[in-house]
Amino acid sequence: MPTILLTDAAIRKIPFADTSAGTLVRDSKLAGFVLRVGLKKKTLRFEGERRIGGKRKGISRALGQWPHVEADEARASALDIVRQIARGETVARPERGITLEAAFDDFKKSLASRARRTRPSRWSRVCEGTYARRLKPWADETLASLSAMPVAVAAWHASITAENGPYEANHAGRLLRAVYHHAQKLDRNLPALPPTTGILWNPERGADAAIPLDELPKWSKQVAALENPIRAAFHRLCLLLGARPGELARLRWTDVDFDKHTVTMAESKTGIDIIVPMTAPIEREFKKARAAGGIMYEGSPFVFPARASKHLTQWNEPTLSHFGKAGRHTHTTIAVDLGIDPIIIRRLHGHSIRDITANYTNDAALVGSSLMAAQKKISERILKLMKR
Repeated sequence: MPTILLTDAAIRKIPFADTSAGTLVRDSKLAGFVLRVGLKKKTLRFEGERRIGGKRKGISRALGQWPHVEADEARASALDIVRQIARGETVARPERGITLEAAFDDFKKSLASRARRTRPSRWSRVCEGTYARRLKPWADETLASLSAMPVAVAAWHASITAENGPYEANHAGRLLRAVYHHAQKLDRNLPALPPTTGILWNPERGADAAIPLDELPKWSKQVAALENPIRAAFHRLCLLLGARPGELARLRWTDVDFDKHTVTMAESKTGIDIIVPMTAPIEREFKKARAAGGIMYEGSPFVFPARASKHLTQWNEPTLSHFGKAGRHTHTTIAVDLGIDPIIIRRLHGHSIRDITANYTNDAALVGSSLMAAQKKISERILKLMKR
C-alpha cells in the first residue's frame, strides 16, 4: 500500500489499476486521507476510525472523483472530518442526491411521454447515443456535485471540441443542461445554476450551403454520371423534395403512395410523420429507384437499399460539388424566390410550426391543394434550372 503526498501533480502520474480490485494510496501527511485507484476512476476518500464505548468504528466517506474534485479541496474536506472526530461529533453522511444517470433515465421517460408515436422517437435515440458516448463518465456524479464543478464541465466540453468537433461538444453540453433543467422541475433543492454555466459554446453554422442556381446544370450532369442509379435518384430527390437526407434514406416502399401521390417521412426530426405531396418529376425519380433496386437488391423494403447496411447511411459523393442538406437548402431558396407562403414552406419541410394560425390549418386539405400546388411550382422551376 503506497504512501505519498496526495497532490494533483502526484495523482496525475499514478496509472489506473490493472484489476477490478484496484489500488489504495495513502496520504503521507493526513491520516485517513486516501486515493482509491480503479480501472477507470481515481476517487479521493476519507477512510479512518473512531472509538465509541471502547469499540472501534470505521468511517468511510467519498470526497470526490479526481480531477473533478482537486486534491486540495478533498484534503480540506478530510481535515474537517478529522476535526469532527476529535470533538466527538457524529460525522454526517452527505446526502447522496440524484445522480446524472438517474436524472437521464427520468429525462428519457419524459421524452417518451411527449412522443406522438408508440415507438421511441428518433430524438430519444440520438440523446441515448450522446449520453453513452459523452456523458456516461459522469453517470455516478450527483447533479448537485456537477453544478459545483463548472470549471471541470467546461474542460470536458473543450476536450470534446478538440477531439470530436464543435457540434458534438455543443450537443453534449446542451443535453447535460436539458437533463439538469428537467431534474430541477422535480427537485427544488438543486442549485439554481446548471453545470454548464462555465462552457464557452462553439459557434455553429449550417453544414451545407444551397447549390448556386447557375450551377444546377453542372450539378445535374454530375448526378447523371453516377454509376449507381439508386444513389442518383436519392440526390435528385433530396433536391426535389427538400427532404432531410437521413429521413429520405430511411424511407420504405410502404411510405410511398403512388395512388395518393404522397410520401410519408416517418419518425421525422420533429417526432411526427410528415406527409409530402409528390409531383410527376418526384414520382419519376422514385420509379427509377424502384426499378434499379428491384434488380440490385431484390426484395428490399427500403427505397434506397445498400449492401453494407439495410439502407443508405452516407451520401457524400467525391464527384458531386454538393450533396446532403444542400438539396434541402436549394429547395428552400427556390421556394422563397417563387414567393411561396412561409407556412407552406415549413409544412413541406416538416419544420415545427409555432404560429397559432398554422396550428389551425388542416394538413389533409393542404396536402391535396396548397402543398401540391407549391410543390409543382418548385419542381417546375428546378427542372428548368437544371436544363439551362
